[in-house]
Amino acid sequence: RRAAARILQADRPFVSSGEAETAAQVERHYRWNLAMNLMEGTIFWFGLSFISPSTILPLFVTKLTDSTLAVGLVAVIASGAWFLPQMIAAHWIERLPRMMPVISRAGFFLERLPVWLLAGAALLASASPAAALAAFFAVYLWRGFGGGLVAPAWQDMVARCFPLERRGRFLGTASFLGAGAAVAGAALSAWLLQRLPFPRNFAASFAAAAVAVTLSWFFLSQTREPAQPPSRRPVARERLLARLPRVLRGDANFRRFLTARWLMALGGMGTGFLTVAAEYKDQSRTE
Repeated sequence: RRAAARILQADRPFVSSGEAETAAQVERHYRWNLAMNLMEGTIFWFGLSFISPSTILPLFVTKLTDSTLAVGLVAVIASGAWFLPQMIAAHWIERLPRMMPVISRAGFFLERLPVWLLAGAALLASASPAAALAAFFAVYLWRGFGGGLVAPAWQDMVARCFPLERRGRFLGTASFLGAGAAVAGAALSAWLLQRLPFPRNFAASFAAAAVAVTLSWFFLSQTREPAQPPSRRPVARERLLARLPRVLRGDANFRRFLTARWLMALGGMGTGFLTVAAEYKDQSRTE
């Protein structure tokens, strides 16, 4: 625990500079932070298109096993591993005056490094499909949980660096640029899968994703975050969990939000099977 606190700078004393000085820092670094985070988001989504959990990864799994459960497990990890760890990490992260050490230091090893190992898992397929499948799910689970652990810090960082009235503009622009880059990445990944033999094609696609997410991490690490005190006194985890039923009963909008997210996650689980079905149909036409 002490080593983790030192790495994430949680043991550094926080000296408040006042709300006016903090607001001035946010404004002073706004253009820089906007440029760095737009670059990060665009390159990050470009990289993720090479390891899409709805297309590329289910197709890769079918090359290793006939199990439909394994195909569905990709969607479960993509959704569950993102949301579940946030419930664990948020309670601790909200106590930190600085989010960037979590994002740049822990985030590299928890979320970015595992993508490089996906390429290694793909290369195992020639010697042992079973070992490749086990390695793939182990690494993908590592990356999923790692991303979920870092997510609350990233969300808090965005709230700190971008004023409320300009936050939507940043997120909308980042999503627009990221979606455009993802289209280009999807086209390039399809070209790689067609041009190279298995498993080199998937290894190349995963390696492209690793290069992109590492480059995006560099831009993200350049964010100039103003240190701020915790927004409120942390609540014990036991008390927080005990409050949840009351919150759900009393907040109708929150209930609708959770229901919508649950339905979206449930519906998204079927997209991987559509990709697999399209692949088999294409193969039957070729034969």
